[in-house]
Amino acid sequence: MKDPGLYTMIISPANDISCMIYTGDSFSECDQIIHVSSGEEAIQACIERSDIGLVILPPDLRGINGFETVSKLRETQPSLPVIMLSSRITLSALRLATHVGCNEIMEVPLHIDELSALCRKYLKKNENAVIT
Repeated sequence: MKDPGLYTMIISPANDISCMIYTGDSFSECDQIIHVSSGEEAIQACIERSDIGLVILPPDLRGINGFETVSKLRETQPSLPVIMLSSRITLSALRLATHVGCNEIMEVPLHIDELSALCRKYLKKNENAVIT
């Protein structure tokens, strides 16, 4: 049985995010991490699972891009936290991320402790959530 205090998180492998996740115990509250390689996979996982608590993705996903993915997620899950990680943030990307409903857009590389704190921030706001 799953510990109700643990979370599940969806994460895209782009930008070596997955490597950052597995260093140390920064994400000790995560029960499971689901890796996706496309926007469609992220959307499908959120549809199929009710325990998703956080989505981390880049703007340049395969298939539909990260911005479209967030927009589609907002249609069915308006309160699901989404953090977008990008190697370059322009003003237009920042505006678009805000428009489609990203909670945060952060430039990579970033320190694992910074990402960990950001994830905890949104998990506390989304107390019913489970990170996949």
